[in-house]
Amino acid sequence: MSNIWDSAEGSLDSCSEEDYDCPICQDVLKTPIRTRDCRHVFCKNCFRLAVRAQGPHCPLCRGPVSETEKRATDVQQQMRERKGQCRACGTTTFLSKMRVHYKSCRKYLEEYGTPLDAPPPPVTPTTQEVSHVSVDTIHMTGQVCPICAATVWGNASYCSRNLIGHLAIRHCFSYDTYMNVGEDDYTQLCLAIQQSLQEGTGIRVTTRP
Repeated sequence: MSNIWDSAEGSLDSCSEEDYDCPICQDVLKTPIRTRDCRHVFCKNCFRLAVRAQGPHCPLCRGPVSETEKRATDVQQQMRERKGQCRACGTTTFLSKMRVHYKSCRKYLEEYGTPLDAPPPPVTPTTQEVSHVSVDTIHMTGQVCPICAATVWGNASYCSRNLIGHLAIRHCFSYDTYMNVGEDDYTQLCLAIQQSLQEGTGIRVTTRP
């Protein structure tokens, strides 16, 4: 989702339908909130789960955030006024009602399964200790998206009942926008460690080329 909310509140004319998708669950926004500093917009439940699991960092840009960010009432109002098309059957309805439509859309349910209100929380060391209890449940409900699991803004435990459809709909864009794909894994790991140390200590760290 392109961030049209960073410098000023978007208008109906300046927004595309994709701007009303949550970067975490990759679905139309539900109870949208906006981060104060970087002004990224997420579903309220998705955002809270991400912050509780990964710390007070924006799931999209890693900027500082608070779990109690304010509701994006302007976005919510725009969703009541703007219509979009169901990604499965093409039916046009208000964006604020799209999730309700998904629950009764036979074609959507066949392709994507029952929509979730929020993605399951990411796996943590605590949940890993009892992961064997839920293995069978995961296999029955869907497959973990490898791209959502590998990217900073993704959810490592997000499952899709139609993985191919999820990839085709949600990951058809250039990741050059979000990361330097020309760097190898080791270089990106060093940069991530450096950024983490700087955030924790405020000391600038340099790495060897």
